[in-house]
Amino acid sequence: MKQEYDFPVVLQDIFIETSHSPMREVHKRKAVVRQDTGEVLSIVSDKYKLLPHKVVVESFRSAIPYDFKETIKLTNGGAKMFVIYKVPSVKFDVGRDDSYCLQFIVKNSYDGTNALQIVFGAFRFVCENGMFIGQKFFSYTQKHIGSVQIDHNALTDSIASMTSQFKETLPILQNMSDRDMERDVDEIFGSSKALNLPAYLVKEAQVEYERAGNTSVLGFYNSLTKAITHNMRKDSPQVRLSYGQVAWGLAKGQLK
Repeated sequence: MKQEYDFPVVLQDIFIETSHSPMREVHKRKAVVRQDTGEVLSIVSDKYKLLPHKVVVESFRSAIPYDFKETIKLTNGGAKMFVIYKVPSVKFDVGRDDSYCLQFIVKNSYDGTNALQIVFGAFRFVCENGMFIGQKFFSYTQKHIGSVQIDHNALTDSIASMTSQFKETLPILQNMSDRDMERDVDEIFGSSKALNLPAYLVKEAQVEYERAGNTSVLGFYNSLTKAITHNMRKDSPQVRLSYGQVAWGLAKGQLK
C-alpha cells in the first residue's frame, strides 16, 4: 500500500512568457513538481538530482540492525521529510528510574535546502522527551547532486558509529546528573534572549524545572527538552531540531 511519503515527483523544465517576448526556457533551473497534486515544491539548479523519500525510508529500514519505532513527518507540501527512529534496545540508565535510548532523525528534502542528513540524539522514557546530543548534524550526508544512490555499506557504518557515540555519551549525562546547577537558575530562565529560545518555551521549562525539583544540570536540560518536545506552539521538526541543539549547548555550558 502506498504511504503518504511515497508520491511521484519529477524535475521539469521552466518556461516564462512576458508581454515583450514569446515563451522561452529558463536555463540552468528546474522545477520540482509533485505529480499527484501538480504543486511546484521548489526551483532548483539543473544539476540537482532527486532522492525519493521512499528510497530514504527503505534504505534506513534495511540498514538499522535493531528493532525500532518509526515516525514520519512531512512538511511544506511534502518537500521536506523528517523520520524519527527510536531504538529502545540501545539504552542506558542515568540515575534512578531515568533511562534513555538511541534516537536519530533523518532529514530529506525536495527543495534544495539541504542534503540527506542524520541528527543524532536520545529519547528519554520518563517524559518522552526528544534530546539532541551535540550541536552539529551527524557527519553522514548525501547531496542531491551527481549520483544520489544511497551507499548501503556507508549508511550501515554510520549507524554503527552513531550507536557507539550514543554509548560514549553516558559519562556526559552522568556528569550532568551528578552536578548541581551553580548559577542562579531564576537568573538563567529570566534571560530568554541570552538562551536563544522563545520566551514562552523558557517559561514552560522553568515551570517544569520547579515542578520536577531536580536541581542538577541534567534536570535543567530535561526541563528544556520537555518544553521543546511538548510545548512548541507550531509543530516544526526543523525548528525543534535547532532548539534542541541550543538546549544541549546550554547544558554542556553548565559543566565548565
